Amino acid sequence: MNRVRWHYFVAAVGTWVMAAPSLLELTVELFRADVLAGGVLVVVAGYSSRGAVENEPMHGGALGVNLSAGVLLLAFPLYRDISGLIFWSDIACGSLVVMLTTYHLYHAFVTEQQQ
Repeated sequence: MNRVRWHYFVAAVGTWVMAAPSLLELTVELFRADVLAGGVLVVVAGYSSRGAVENEPMHGGALGVNLSAGVLLLAFPLYRDISGLIFWSDIACGSLVVMLTTYHLYHAFVTEQQQ
């Protein structure tokens, strides 16, 4: 259950990322990027949680996609010079996703090495 909980948390972060531009500051370019990144997070977290429930090993490709979405969330507000509350929301969500995904990648690597 522990692995599944973190996948659900990433899905919740993805849902917030998709909703935040509409609730905080609506700009077209940020809206597109956040909906794309949030959608990817929700879909990949759902796929990964299914594997965790069935006790399958973590899929490195799915974790790589999650990591890319987290880096997009971190980089896009800096690249497009976004400011305000939406800036900090994207930075916080991107940081959470990158940290959790990096931990899962490390855990998957260590588990694979032990087998």
